[in-house]
Amino acid sequence: MEEEIKRGVLTVIHWIVVVFIVQILVFGIGRLTLFAFSGGRFGKDDWTAAHQNWSYFTGFGVVALAWTLIALYNNGLLW
Repeated sequence: MEEEIKRGVLTVIHWIVVVFIVQILVFGIGRLTLFAFSGGRFGKDDWTAAHQNWSYFTGFGVVALAWTLIALYNNGLLW
């Protein structure tokens, strides 16, 4: 009984930490990318939920693109 409780608590803590880190990294990468491509204008005046959604979407896209390019390069299909 004690082992299951300990395992459950550790699973919840692990899940919270992983979600927190992924959200911070993906959001930061997306915001930085959009900020760079907009010439420093993205999200300066109006910071709404739409901006946050675009930041997450772009962050996931950049991470997926980088992962795909690395996989293609490692398999000899690129360059």
